[in-house]
Amino acid sequence: MTRIERLDGGPLAVGSATRVKQPGQRSTVWTVTTIDPPFYFEWRAKVFGTTMTAAHRLGETESGCRQTLSVDLAGTGSAVLARVLGRQIAKSLATENVAFKGQAERDLPV
Repeated sequence: MTRIERLDGGPLAVGSATRVKQPGQRSTVWTVTTIDPPFYFEWRAKVFGTTMTAAHRLGETESGCRQTLSVDLAGTGSAVLARVLGRQIAKSLATENVAFKGQAERDLPV
């Protein structure tokens, strides 16, 4: 992500909206639809008639935690959008995971 702009205030909650800019993509407004702090949240955005649902999940492991990111596409044009943007979405998810890992490791108490 190259830019994130909250469009409302307060803690992240169902209905919270955020404008996200990712490399090679136009800015998109994502709205939180499900949240179970601190382990899970899901948000949705509409892109060219397709609903994109992204899920962010944290889970405990023996050595720390694991983050799982996923994106589902549904609706008109979803098959076409998946073919056109599938590799870019996969690359974005991998890049986000690396960034989240780096930030989490920097924030660990010493």
